[in-house]
Amino acid sequence: MALFSASGDNTYLWVLGFIAMWEAELDASRQMLSRNIKELRMDRGLAQERLALEAGVDRTVVSKIEREVSNPSLEILVKLAVVLKVPVSRLLCEQH
Repeated sequence: MALFSASGDNTYLWVLGFIAMWEAELDASRQMLSRNIKELRMDRGLAQERLALEAGVDRTVVSKIEREVSNPSLEILVKLAVVLKVPVSRLLCEQH
């Protein structure tokens, strides 16, 4: 038996719409995080490897975040924010 029935039931379409919304929000957040970390890192004259070393994470972690292929944990975001000398919220907010 199917979890959702498309016959006369809007639940299935609602779920698909909801999934599309959170995927779009996740993509936008990933792009913003990537852009902010790269911008802050470069403003401070840090190479990816140096940022990773000071934050105590693997070099590939910073690279993956900046290439938008990773969803870092809160722990990693805190470590990067500390090294970049910004609050974690600065990594996730839009800058003008």
